[in-house]
Amino acid sequence: MVTGGASSVRIVPPLVIPKELIDTGLEIFESVVKQVDKEYYKE
Repeated sequence: MVTGGASSVRIVPPLVIPKELIDTGLEIFESVVKQVDKEYYKE
């Protein structure tokens, strides 16, 4: 990842990457975003 401002994330994957690695990375990213969202918006 590279900087993209306070409210964005830029992902710069290698040009050649197996689909399985992409899937795993996106699963991890999704779980982290959900966790941060839950913490940020807790009532």
